[in-house]
Amino acid sequence: MSKILLIDDSVPIREMLKAVLAPESHQILEATDGDMGVTMARESAPDLIILDMNMPKMTGWEVGPILRTHPTTKDIPIIALTADQSTQGREKAYEAGCNFFVTKPVTAERVLNAVTAALGNFKQVEIKPAEADATVSKRVLIVDDDSLMRSLLAGLVDGLGAEVVGEAENGNEAVEAFKRFQPTITFLDINMPVKDGVWALQEIMEIDPRATIVMLSANDDTSIAESCLYAGARNYVKKGDGPEELRASLKAVLG
Repeated sequence: MSKILLIDDSVPIREMLKAVLAPESHQILEATDGDMGVTMARESAPDLIILDMNMPKMTGWEVGPILRTHPTTKDIPIIALTADQSTQGREKAYEAGCNFFVTKPVTAERVLNAVTAALGNFKQVEIKPAEADATVSKRVLIVDDDSLMRSLLAGLVDGLGAEVVGEAENGNEAVEAFKRFQPTITFLDINMPVKDGVWALQEIMEIDPRATIVMLSANDDTSIAESCLYAGARNYVKKGDGPEELRASLKAVLG
């Protein structure tokens, strides 16, 4: 049993979350706004915080950084609840101190997947000084079975100042290329022949749990991509949004 703090101004959302988590026998604490959430988090030191990003008085975007700077709460995993499904929105949530996120409309399956990942798999990883240095060139591996998509991604990545160090067209090749090139970021397509991106993600995370993997999703059904986040992927990018939107998503990921 874990202690979970819900910080959300919406009564229906809190009731839904409690109903979803009740069968797991977790101890549930509730805060109705950001100020109250910060106080309760410091006093109760929960195992997990579920944080609504859009609240009155103090938003989740403001609460996250506060929690990350206090010794009692700095290492507690945070799940963001947000209506922003864009790559930029997810990166913004990470920057605010969140480790996982559930997009709205919230579903029981998404909540349970995120909670399971946060409580079972989350590890606070310290960033080495060299990795934190923004001047370090991003080394990118692109994995996609579509040669035209690989070319498009490579051109966009190059234009954003990163270096494409390798390419692969299926899961088996992705794992071998990762070991060979040791990229800073790997863009990994989900649907590929031989072995898919989900399999490759699992293999790569076993090799290097600190690997930065960004999944590539070809359509609007992002449920598989979201499940990859709970398996260790950093983010996902929708390929079908058009070149300009794709470039904006890559820019958000590359930082």
